[in-house]
Amino acid sequence: MTKSTVRNFIIALVTLIVSFVLLGGVLFEIERKTHVLQGQLTSIEAENKRESDFYTLEKQAKESVEQRQAVQAYFLPKSSDSIDFLNRVEQLAPQSGVSLETDALEESVDKKTKQKYIEAQFSFSGTKTAVEQFIEILEALPYVAHITGVSLGKQPGGVWEARVTMRVFILNHEV
Repeated sequence: MTKSTVRNFIIALVTLIVSFVLLGGVLFEIERKTHVLQGQLTSIEAENKRESDFYTLEKQAKESVEQRQAVQAYFLPKSSDSIDFLNRVEQLAPQSGVSLETDALEESVDKKTKQKYIEAQFSFSGTKTAVEQFIEILEALPYVAHITGVSLGKQPGGVWEARVTMRVFILNHEV
């Protein structure tokens, strides 16, 4: 082998070794960047999940507020709002053709559920149909309420009289 062949062979060998080192370095850098990218993708997926969960919770919170407001509309917000309830009942009575008298109105607590309520007792009179319809109106009032007692009787002169006791539940407990 001549000197120039040995020299060319050494140059080719060094070039080959440098190429393999560079190729190895590039492959190592690609592998390292792949791991970094996978970590970032995992972080992005976790962040997207958290963001999705946040939006879901935010939507549920908004819907929950709307649902709570809808439920609250069926309760007396506090016992002092019983005046509004009474006014409503007293407005409905003449429209139904009965004469109404409020006999009692007091706040109580259910012993089992500890739920506060207003117990109202009404006496009203009119024609049999008007009295029966007014009882139905009381049953259908848009409150969480129920009638606990009804007495119905005919008075002299064809006038019917009813006495109704009902409970209207209070949403907020006052201290």
